[in-house]
Amino acid sequence: MGANLNIFSGGSTKAEVSKVRYKRERLFEQRNKLVDDIKLEVEKNYLDMKNAVEKIQVTKDAVGQAGENLRINKIRHEEGIGTATDVLDAITLLTMAETNYYRSMYEMKKAEAGFMYAIGQDLVSAYK
Repeated sequence: MGANLNIFSGGSTKAEVSKVRYKRERLFEQRNKLVDDIKLEVEKNYLDMKNAVEKIQVTKDAVGQAGENLRINKIRHEEGIGTATDVLDAITLLTMAETNYYRSMYEMKKAEAGFMYAIGQDLVSAYK
């Protein structure tokens, strides 16, 4: 019967402990980075939503003004005061205003989906 006991292992235990501590610190750093990235993504999408809501209101008002402009130009054309070019310009303006409105609606939906994704909501169930 023989027993082999190595009292001096050349610092391998200390090296293993140092290695574990280093991995632990790296994991904490990765966790903190992930938390910061998530916070940034949530904040970005929230601000995008706020911006889109304001854009929707502005473009909605612009559509109303463009519609009124078209109505006035049609009346002026029928009375012989305005030209057909004025009516065409008013139609173009109304089309551009409507396009901007729908684009801002799309931006709102996109930001809303990004926000819900960032806070961990299931998008499939949210949009059923």
